[in-house]
Amino acid sequence: MPRGFALTLVLALSSAAAVTTTFSGCDSACTVIGGESGVSVHVDPALLASLGADPVDARVCLGGQCHSAPLSEAARTSPAQDLVRLVPVELDEEARDIQVALTRGDRAIVGPFTTTIHPQTLTPNGKGCPPTVHQADVSLTPEEAREMEFSPPM
Repeated sequence: MPRGFALTLVLALSSAAAVTTTFSGCDSACTVIGGESGVSVHVDPALLASLGADPVDARVCLGGQCHSAPLSEAARTSPAQDLVRLVPVELDEEARDIQVALTRGDRAIVGPFTTTIHPQTLTPNGKGCPPTVHQADVSLTPEEAREMEFSPPM
């Protein structure tokens, strides 16, 4: 076997071993993929384009706590696709009402709207392997925004 091939094979096997581990209570090796609980806010490209070039945040309020995440500038260069931004929020499996808005600074420029989310439980590394996260999706299109219940300013 050529020496370079053997070295490559050892490095490849070492790399594969580095991304799996075993946790107590888990019968098999777990991958080490991260995950975060939160609400993914899908923003229609036409809606985003109508907001101009200034930075915009997605804001999600749940249980009196509001969390924001900036919308990517890359979305403005890909107008054919929805922009998706995960806003980190602590969730569990229960359906609940949230407020969602697009903001510029402290001012809501779209919304806020109240909608009901139904979080899904995800285990990105397999059953019995941490982390266990809860995620939900909300879409903001001109049509869906009209169907949501308008809420008082956040």
